[in-house]
Amino acid sequence: MTTSNVAAALRELEHAGCISRERDAGDTRRVNVTLTDAGRKVVERHRADRAGWLAEAIDALLRPEEQAALIEVGRLIRRLAEYEGTRVEREAS
Repeated sequence: MTTSNVAAALRELEHAGCISRERDAGDTRRVNVTLTDAGRKVVERHRADRAGWLAEAIDALLRPEEQAALIEVGRLIRRLAEYEGTRVEREAS
């Protein structure tokens, strides 16, 4: 995204009442963006919609043994996410 794309998206989100923006007191070049209560509700609603869709898709498309495998994969991903070993930072492309 370009700077102008980000600015336009922030304007739309602010106009919709989903975010508030405030200049940074320590660095006036920066703007701090905060999610409003209305914005949180939008995020929660979208998460619930996605979770419902995913549950429906899993139930409709996966056999019981595939569902069990998916649960195990979820456990493995959680273990990986909790890993706190040395992180290698990748250079920006």
